[in-house]
Amino acid sequence: MSYGAVPKGNPRSLGFERYALRFDHALSQYIDCGKDPSLINLTAYSVEAFVKLKVQNYPGLINWVVGLNRPGVYLCWGPHGPMFYAGTNNLRYFDGSAADILRDGALHHVVFTIPGSNQLDIEDSKMYLDDSPVAVDSTVSTGVPLAKVNLYIGKYDYLDGLIPLLRIYDGVLTLDEIRWNRLNYHNPVRRDKLVLWLPMEEGAGLTTIDRSGHGNNGSLLPAATPPTWEQVRQYELRAQTEH
Repeated sequence: MSYGAVPKGNPRSLGFERYALRFDHALSQYIDCGKDPSLINLTAYSVEAFVKLKVQNYPGLINWVVGLNRPGVYLCWGPHGPMFYAGTNNLRYFDGSAADILRDGALHHVVFTIPGSNQLDIEDSKMYLDDSPVAVDSTVSTGVPLAKVNLYIGKYDYLDGLIPLLRIYDGVLTLDEIRWNRLNYHNPVRRDKLVLWLPMEEGAGLTTIDRSGHGNNGSLLPAATPPTWEQVRQYELRAQTEH
């Protein structure tokens, strides 16, 4: 299947009834999607999200976007740039210049893929930022596994920014499929392989609904001060780097 030409920029508007979830690092806000087998028994998988990180002077802050029992997906503002995390000192660092791009205050499309057969097999993991592969800086593996825990969005070092959409696939997306998904956000490829699809369209309440068919709905926590629903104006989601 052909997915067309390389898109020139992020979509003018994400649609989604103009809603997204805003995470405040200072309030330790996150989403808990539980630990259904469809989430915690993944081997080869892809994590896809639109993210807009807050611009601020937190040089050591790690923005945890998604954490599975398999390698977690970090967006790191520290000296090493973005990285996969697969237990104590099982790390794959990506080019630090990607962290500079991610903290420019614009909306970005980020995808991590891992084809490995176990949670420590991170040598072939890849990162894509706005359709472009991000170079690997270094990889460290010591063989210490993670326990099977709930899938969290924004937890641990906590996210500071906006997420309008997040998806997880049971399988590895190709670059053509990633390019298709970036512009066809309402019509993603390989729906039969989705295990989590959060369009975040609700606009209110303490739950965001999973559209993958697996029922992995997310609970917004802490209940007293959860991530906040934000009605985003179209111009705030426009691409800033069209070419």
